[in-house]
Amino acid sequence: MPAFHNAERMLLKAMIEEEEWAQAVEEAIGGNFNVDQYAAISAYLYAYYAEGRQEGGNEFVMYVKDPDLARIATEIVFEPSVEMTKEAFEDISTWLRTIQLG
Repeated sequence: MPAFHNAERMLLKAMIEEEEWAQAVEEAIGGNFNVDQYAAISAYLYAYYAEGRQEGGNEFVMYVKDPDLARIATEIVFEPSVEMTKEAFEDISTWLRTIQLG
């Protein structure tokens, strides 16, 4: 799996676990993920939190209506958590923007 896949999955994992990261990602890159499925999952997350729903993987996965996206979201939910720091977030989002421009 290319490195940007792992980086985007890390962002999605942080977004599922904490609404604060979802807001930060939305401001930094919006839906501009390199992987279409990850962009779609991010759109679901933005809508999910906009409806005032609570952080948490199980509820979010049930919210996702597309079975393929729900499967990917489930995989992400069950991946080991990596603490997202502000510095790591900045590095990842800058790197992803660079890849998109390249």
